[in-house]
Amino acid sequence: MEFPNTEATLVPSIENDFQISIGQIATYLLFKKIGFGGTCKVYKGKDLVTGQFVAVKIPKAGVTEEEFHEYTKAEVTAMKNFNHPNILKLIDNGKAVLSEKGKNKGEKTYLVFEIVENGELFDYIMHGGSLDPSLAKYYFMQLIDGLKYLHEKGFAHRDLKLQNVLLDKDLNLKIIDFGYSIPLKGKDGTSKLKTQLGTIGYTAPEILRGELYSGTAVDIFASGVMLFIMHAGFPPFNDASLDDKLYSIIASKNAQVFIDTYGQLTPNFSDLIFDLLAYNPEERLTIAAIQKSAWITGDPPIATQKMVTKEMGKRCKKQEVVVEEALKEEAETEELEERSYLSSPLERNPYEGKRMPIYDSKLAKATQFFVESYFGDVVKSIDGLLLRGDGYIKKSKEYDPFIIKYTQLTGIEKEEEPTQFILSISYVRSALFSFDFTRKSGTSKAMVNLYKEIVEHLKKEDIKFCQ
Repeated sequence: MEFPNTEATLVPSIENDFQISIGQIATYLLFKKIGFGGTCKVYKGKDLVTGQFVAVKIPKAGVTEEEFHEYTKAEVTAMKNFNHPNILKLIDNGKAVLSEKGKNKGEKTYLVFEIVENGELFDYIMHGGSLDPSLAKYYFMQLIDGLKYLHEKGFAHRDLKLQNVLLDKDLNLKIIDFGYSIPLKGKDGTSKLKTQLGTIGYTAPEILRGELYSGTAVDIFASGVMLFIMHAGFPPFNDASLDDKLYSIIASKNAQVFIDTYGQLTPNFSDLIFDLLAYNPEERLTIAAIQKSAWITGDPPIATQKMVTKEMGKRCKKQEVVVEEALKEEAETEELEERSYLSSPLERNPYEGKRMPIYDSKLAKATQFFVESYFGDVVKSIDGLLLRGDGYIKKSKEYDPFIIKYTQLTGIEKEEEPTQFILSISYVRSALFSFDFTRKSGTSKAMVNLYKEIVEHLKKEDIKFCQ
């Protein structure tokens, strides 16, 4: 099956709007950026086969294909085994030519996930404060359900943190980012892991001590840090070493000092935190014990979906602003990183962020054709024909790049008026565009001949016409 070479196109969005894609990889159109990480950027995408909206992860500027492939290898190995409501679903992965912002970037590794609309749980707490105990229980139990499934499938996450859980359209939790995941049995089959990794503040003490460790135990430890932040609104310590005064209080399991230090946290909550963040990994609770703990089963009850929607819905708008600001800052950084790869500012995509007009069949005329190729390639090809040797000049307004005026400069016979025409590009349907030519000056014969010349030239350039 062939797919149109739509390096950028226009399709209806989730919000019933129209938006222009900035590229394509395999059968996935790429739209606005919705996330980023140390090695990657994530775009909202659309599967041209199913019409499904997805999230597409590709390498960011400065990350080599080899580095990105190596980083995502563990993620793919783990995630292809998972199918759980609280774990992000991997839909597809592979390697294909990436076209992005009007440029062919060569073959790139890509991962395609279900799209999760409501951002990181971390931002909701960072900018909205601690969660009510009922809400903290709700999200902690979803985290534990996902973790139980993960461990039953034989994998450890090893980088659990609030930044690595997203909220979906129903504000339910999804565990993401399995770049550090590994089979629980380890590479040598002993179930003892040795690579020191993770995020300081969530990292278990045995990793900090450089000891062999259990993947299950370090995930349980990280979940305890996450629970504390959800409930209290701030981290329990800087790092999990006995030299850290705050962690030493938790490791000593002195409930009174704990409550005096951290505020009016209940004894049941204190006991659960002590058992999740125990210094000795063998003393940490199993998932079954967590689910039966007094804080989980006691009052207040776990929040209902209605309570979640009401409370977290209030925080959504603030979280959206935070995400937009972060993406803007990341985009500025990426532009600086990519600038050295651009030979001139003209190579930047002039269509990005602009709204293309919708095709009106009432305006159909003889000098009009339809293409299934990327409209930007068609314009470049027309420019290549007309602008060579200064035969024509072109003008378009920055805010409306879909209306272009071409004016003849050379090859004009005596007493003839130069040919001038307007090229208007419009959206017909997904991956189909209309190119309309309107004569402004010059003879009808000259315009018709020029139109035929343009069509013949485009056919030689392998532009895909639609009858």
